[in-house]
Amino acid sequence: MEPALELQNGVSGWALFGFLLYLAGIIGIGIYASRFSSQGISNYFIGGRKINRFVMALSAVV
Repeated sequence: MEPALELQNGVSGWALFGFLLYLAGIIGIGIYASRFSSQGISNYFIGGRKINRFVMALSAVV
């Protein structure tokens, strides 16, 4: 068996592929959600001002 393909900095090709696939998925979801938002892009970024206080507190703490 041959050793796994590794790039020069020690990151395996599969890990890089997985990261890039994840990144493309997140960007795709963001573009889809922003395009089909009924209130427009500005409302998309503020979440419609309908975020629960508990969720907002967790977000601020994290």
